[in-house]
Amino acid sequence: MIFSDILPKETLHEHEKVCLFEMGYAYFCLIPTTCQSNFIFKPKLKLHLMKSNYLICLLASGTLLFSISCKKSSTQPSNTPPPPSPGVNYLHAIKVTETGTSTIAILADHSVIWGNTGAWTTTNLSGIVDVTPNFTALKNDGTVWMMDTSGLTYNWSMISGLSNITAISGMPGTSNKTNLVLKSDGTVWAWGQNRFGEIGDSSYITRHTPVQVKHLSGITAIICGSAHCLALKNDGTLWGWGQNLWGELGAGAVINTPYNYPIQVGGYSGIASIAAGNGTTLVLKNDGTVWASGVNSTGALGNGTTTSGGVPTQVTGLTGVKAIVGGHAFSMAVKNDSTVWAWGSNASGSLGNGTTIAQSLTPVQVSYLAGVTSVSLSTFLYGGFAIEKDGVVWFWGNNSNNLPDRMVK
Repeated sequence: MIFSDILPKETLHEHEKVCLFEMGYAYFCLIPTTCQSNFIFKPKLKLHLMKSNYLICLLASGTLLFSISCKKSSTQPSNTPPPPSPGVNYLHAIKVTETGTSTIAILADHSVIWGNTGAWTTTNLSGIVDVTPNFTALKNDGTVWMMDTSGLTYNWSMISGLSNITAISGMPGTSNKTNLVLKSDGTVWAWGQNRFGEIGDSSYITRHTPVQVKHLSGITAIICGSAHCLALKNDGTLWGWGQNLWGELGAGAVINTPYNYPIQVGGYSGIASIAAGNGTTLVLKNDGTVWASGVNSTGALGNGTTTSGGVPTQVTGLTGVKAIVGGHAFSMAVKNDSTVWAWGSNASGSLGNGTTIAQSLTPVQVSYLAGVTSVSLSTFLYGGFAIEKDGVVWFWGNNSNNLPDRMVK
């Protein structure tokens, strides 16, 4: 039989997938233009969907290979979220982050809880305005506190020698990871892991108490990536230190060379805010565009390629942005219309749009979310968190449907 003898075809559109069934059991799924199974693989096969709802795979010559019943579904589901379940107490928060195995949330009364869905622990700390992924917290009196995770008490203690702190940032993981704080006088202080020079004091020695990062003054913003740190200066320049394996420290820095002191991150200007991920540096410019440098093997730079490097490139098709976040091999942004967009790796559903594609080299919209005020990353879930204007927390990644879910308190 040849194709001309069969009913007219219906061409599969981009962003659609087909789940194939044999004897009532799903045994493989495929993306358009690919036709393969556990039993047969032939290159250069053409995939067509018949009006009779049968999937037909044809050889390039047009000879019929086989046909089986199929179920077609779009990989981009409806953007209408499911309604809240009656009687369920959903988590409301003003900030949420994740430690690697647990979630930390700041509630509206500026208290902190941590744990996981249905198993939250209330801590003995109040007046919290920010918290990092490694159990470091900033209070509204400018003091910094850290949770003791070595025992079973999980109590908070104040970091001595630090006062008038206006911002904190910490690398994902346990409390021995690098911590940064910004003082009201514009200086930056750090302690913790220093394998790649993340402390910025010209050494590679782990610091158990805060030391001042060298050569920095007039700093207005700080951020930690997985092994590098960034600081934005009041003259608009960007400075970085730590690992530079892929060019995360920008144009001019030597690739695969760590810097244990701050250097100017080249190639960026007109900076409104900064973010850092696992080997990536992201900048939100004053014009609402996003630019990035560093590792790009999974598309975390969002420029339509997988080429890594230190020269900043613009994230494709993304404008009107008001906030950015760097993640584990992927990146996120919140637009002025309060929608959330993601790009890069889709491991465990990191993109939050219901697809099973391996990665997206350009931004895609995270499903269901509207009226979002902030986003943060989840290293354990390989996904993200979003807080809507009503305070409801959504999370995605490593869940059953690769779509955002409301977090249960």
